[in-house]
Amino acid sequence: MRTAVYHNPDLPAPEMTLLNAALNLMIRSTPESVTATQVFKSAGVSKATFYQYFSGREDVWSGLLLEEERWRLDGLDKLSNLADEDAWYHFFRSLFQYPDKLAALQQMETRLRASPPDLRRYHHWQALRSTVLDRMVTVTHRVAGCPPAESRQVVAGIWCYWEGWLRLYRDPEFSGLSGGRRQFAKWLARDCARRMTGHAQS
Repeated sequence: MRTAVYHNPDLPAPEMTLLNAALNLMIRSTPESVTATQVFKSAGVSKATFYQYFSGREDVWSGLLLEEERWRLDGLDKLSNLADEDAWYHFFRSLFQYPDKLAALQQMETRLRASPPDLRRYHHWQALRSTVLDRMVTVTHRVAGCPPAESRQVVAGIWCYWEGWLRLYRDPEFSGLSGGRRQFAKWLARDCARRMTGHAQS
C-alpha cells in the first residue's frame, strides 16, 4: 500500500507529522480504532506535543479533512487551462490515486457530521469544502457553458460518483464488473473531466 502524505509548509512540522502519522494509521485500520496514544507514538513525538496541537481525535479528523480540502483547492488553482479536458483528467487522477485514503476520510466525515464538534478546524473545513465546490461550479458554468443550476448538478453528480465508488471499490463483485480498481479509477477520472468541460456524451 502506498503511503499518503500531505505537505503544508504553512503548518508547524510537528503538527504536519502528527497529521500524516494519524492518516496512515487510520488508512490501515479504521479512524475510530486509532487512539491519540498511537498517533503520537507513531509520529515520534510526546503526548504533550500532541495536545499542544490537537484537543483530541475529532480535532485530528477535522485537521485531516481540512488538509485534503486545501490540497484539492491547490490543485484547482494550478489548472492553467480550465477548458483542457486532459488537465482535468490529471487533476481527478491525482484525486483518485489513493482510494484507501479517501475512504478513511469519508468515514471521518460521516462520524463528524453525525455529531458536529465545535472545533475551529471543523468549521474551517466546512467553509473550505464550500469554496472548493463553488469553484468547480463556477468553472463548469464558464467552460462548459452550463446554466448555474445545471452546473451545480454536474458537480453534484461528480461528487456522487466518487462517494459511491469509495463505498464499492473493495467489493469483489464490483471489482470484477469494473475491470479492477486502477482501471476504473482512470475511467472515472476521464468521465469527470469530460463532465467538467462539457464533453460528456449524453
